[in-house]
Amino acid sequence: MAREESDSPATDSLLRHASVTTLPHAAFRVLTILAVGAWAPGIDKRQRGNNGTQAVTATHAKRYGLNSRDTVYSSLKILKERRLIVRTREGWRNKSHFSLYAVGWLPITHRDGKPLDSPEPVPNGWRTWQPALKEEKTSVRLSDVPCPENGQDHSICRPIDPSRQSLCSPTIGNTLRHLGTHTVTGTAAGSLVGAGATAGSNGSV
Repeated sequence: MAREESDSPATDSLLRHASVTTLPHAAFRVLTILAVGAWAPGIDKRQRGNNGTQAVTATHAKRYGLNSRDTVYSSLKILKERRLIVRTREGWRNKSHFSLYAVGWLPITHRDGKPLDSPEPVPNGWRTWQPALKEEKTSVRLSDVPCPENGQDHSICRPIDPSRQSLCSPTIGNTLRHLGTHTVTGTAAGSLVGAGATAGSNGSV
């Protein structure tokens, strides 16, 4: 890439880095287009370099098999997020004033389409990029979910004994605390009946 020897340690480190190896195919192709037009400044001051003047328009991208404008723009966004490229000029709606970029592993020699007096240091922001951690999905098996078994709970329901006329309430929850058992004897029943009769004779409700 970018007129460097293929066996250069810097190039090898770049090509093996996760910021490049995990790129979508279209984004890698866009990166290649930008890298072809970039080179670092030489030892001779007359060799200013040319990193910061690259552009990828929708029309130009079609020559490389990228026929979708959205694909080109989304690829540029990915490359900027991974800091593999740096935008050196903001594009306008006017087609003649498009965005310009520099690759992130060479010194930046141009800004806003003009050469700098001295190159900017190599950004190398791609070195610190890390892929986002994927959230692990946990599956719950039905066998792991506790559920009550028939006949194993502690709730008790006791039928009323007709001979004793006992009133009972079922147990609350899983405790064995009863709400109470009331036994109505014959004498008490007679008193209640008598009281009801007396109340009826007095006309009270």
